[in-house]
Amino acid sequence: METFSVSGYKIDPQLLSKVFYENGCGEMCRGRCCQGSVYMSGEEMDRVYAHLDGLRTIMRPLQSEPQHWFVFEADVLDDSRPGSPKVCGAPAVEEHPDFTDADNFPDVAYDDDKHQACIFLTLDRHCAMQVYAERLGKHKWDLKPFYCWLFPLAAKEGTITVDERSFGMCFKPSDRAVPLYSLVKQELTHLIGEEGYLEIEQLALLASVSDGR
Repeated sequence: METFSVSGYKIDPQLLSKVFYENGCGEMCRGRCCQGSVYMSGEEMDRVYAHLDGLRTIMRPLQSEPQHWFVFEADVLDDSRPGSPKVCGAPAVEEHPDFTDADNFPDVAYDDDKHQACIFLTLDRHCAMQVYAERLGKHKWDLKPFYCWLFPLAAKEGTITVDERSFGMCFKPSDRAVPLYSLVKQELTHLIGEEGYLEIEQLALLASVSDGR
C-alpha cells in the first residue's frame, strides 16, 4: 500500500501493519527521548517565552536563564512569523546531572559518552513545558514543540511514520499482535483529530479484508 493522506498529512502505510508490541510508555519512559534537541519554530518559541516566570519555577536554577534556552541557527528558515528574522531555535542541550549516575540510569546510551538532555528536562525527568501547561489547566502539549509531542511518531520527508527508536524505548514486546497505529493513538488523535483516527482504523480494516485476513 502506498502512502495515503488523512487530514492533510501524509501517512506511512506501515502504521496499518500489525506488530507484537504494546505501549509501555507509562512504565518505561525515563525521559530518554529528551536526549538532544529538536527544531522549534519562532511561533513555538513565542509561546514558551510568554510563560517565562512560570517555567522558571519548575526548571533547575542552572536552566532558568532564558538566553540559554535556545540555540539559534540562522540558516534554518522559519516562515511562521512573517516579517521576523528567518531563524529557528532548538532547546539547548546540556549535561544533565541525574543522567551521570550509571546505576540510576543504566539503560541509556549516549553519543561520545556524554550525558546530555534537553534544557527543559527536569531532575525528575519530566518536561517543564508539559508540567507547567497542565498547571495552567491547558492541554499538556500546549507549550511543547511539534517534534516533541509527536514522538514516538516522526515526520520524515513530509510523511508521518513511527520513529524506529520507539521499539524498546516506548514499545515493549508482546505476545499479541496489534495495529501499529493503536500504539500511538494519543499522538495521532492530537495530530489528525478523532475523525482522522477513525479514518485510519477504517483503512486498516479494508486493508485486512483485501489481504484475506
